Amino acid sequence: MEGLEKTTGAHVPKRQAEELVSRAALDFDAFSGQESVVLEPQESGDLMVLSVDGKGVVMRESDLRSSTQKAAQKRKQRLRSKLSKGEKKGSKRMATVAAVYTIEPNEANPRTSEER
Repeated sequence: MEGLEKTTGAHVPKRQAEELVSRAALDFDAFSGQESVVLEPQESGDLMVLSVDGKGVVMRESDLRSSTQKAAQKRKQRLRSKLSKGEKKGSKRMATVAAVYTIEPNEANPRTSEER
């Protein structure tokens, strides 16, 4: 857990880390039985592009902590698209998707920083 905090700056509580490890171990046999894929090295471009997006995703009740699960079973959602008055936040977790790739700059039509 200390290594994770040092490299990412994120703190993961002990219980959550233990739960993540035990869930990940469930798929180990299926994963290790697959043939490994070896990617051949490719030339990289001069520009590195990072694209990141985050979205709040409603968690399944079965994946909530026990105390949160009990609270979720008590409340009823009244509206489909937003929280009604009195409804509690906290049923969503952040899901993040990232892509990293390199490209060559467009020599035929270069842009300046002012054209962004």
